[in-house]
Amino acid sequence: MNELRELLHTKAAEVPCYDVGGQVLRAARRRRRVVLGAPVATLAGVLAVVGVVAATAPFGGDVPIVAADRPALAVSLPWLPATVGEDDGKAAPLPTNRGVGAGSVLYARCALPCAPRLITEDGREYELPGPETMPPAAPRVPTLSPDGRWLSYPDAGGRYVLRDLTDARTVPTGTRRVVGWSADSRWAALADADDEDVTALLSAADAREVPVTLPADEQRPLAGLTRDGGVVFGPTEARANDAPVDLRIIDAAGATRTVRVDTSDLFGPDEELSGGPVLAADGTTVLFQVMRVRDGLAAPGDLVRVDLADGSVRARFRLPVGDADVRPGRTDGGHETGPTGGQHRSLVSALAEGAVLVHYQGPPPHAVEVLDLRSGDREVITSVADGVVWLRVRGQTV
Repeated sequence: MNELRELLHTKAAEVPCYDVGGQVLRAARRRRRVVLGAPVATLAGVLAVVGVVAATAPFGGDVPIVAADRPALAVSLPWLPATVGEDDGKAAPLPTNRGVGAGSVLYARCALPCAPRLITEDGREYELPGPETMPPAAPRVPTLSPDGRWLSYPDAGGRYVLRDLTDARTVPTGTRRVVGWSADSRWAALADADDEDVTALLSAADAREVPVTLPADEQRPLAGLTRDGGVVFGPTEARANDAPVDLRIIDAAGATRTVRVDTSDLFGPDEELSGGPVLAADGTTVLFQVMRVRDGLAAPGDLVRVDLADGSVRARFRLPVGDADVRPGRTDGGHETGPTGGQHRSLVSALAEGAVLVHYQGPPPHAVEVLDLRSGDREVITSVADGVVWLRVRGQTV
């Protein structure tokens, strides 16, 4: 399901190092899916609270523009270390008979046979089991819940486990891995490892499962889970000129509704939607990223918030312009990264503190930033040491 939000070379660097080639391609395709969604508030409220610097977008319409160029001094992620990957010494294996405390970030320094590492909230590092076998369909993507308590990862035999890091309890999920979380970490979305379609919601506390079904002809990227067990899906494949696009919402009782978003006033002539949707922690907002396309090159750019109540665009957060090196390379009109990658910021999760961005300089990650969705201020929280090829923060599944 979740089909690529960005581009192949850069995303290959993001994909956990023990992933097989098929997963790299799936992660790439997942990032190509496009999205829209966001919180409920009037334009006046946005102007008053967010500090909009322009009431009318230069690409047309009345979308408030927020310059995300001020330091977010009031926002922090205290559970993240100052630097990820600073310790390149040997790490102890993740113990199976006791808790280690909430996790903060996952990372690795190289591809197979390197195993990923977990950094806990208190700064300790543990090595996760490395795969002994590499079934072609097993994507091997570990993920942490938004509160850091739960870790989904494949064991040495390639079977997935949901582990409570505060004790030794585990919930086996077989060939299914976690592809999404609710903001309170109570619910996890499970998908088969070989096709990524969400098949069930798992209650982490009691291992209860609730089936999730979409029409067979609808493949949609997962935006996130609501606190009461509802599911928000992004639109099916869409490009810049496709307007409107729609979000599909399935509530906890199984009722389905569609939110339609008119993109006619959202893009300039060289822009299109990029990436899978990300549901904000308040459950009323979906964030998506805009792709800038110029002279055949594409670069991930601004963030846009859309109201889930009526599909209206609440704000566009203007991020610093990057220089992603992307070349046309797909027959379906998509883009692939060029040989050297480039600089850009990728939306990876949305927590209570704000939208979490990973800043890339070329394929490797360079820093972790948080964007305050109330003020539009942006703060660098964590730097990434040289040699780290991928990382996953809390709530990140792609």
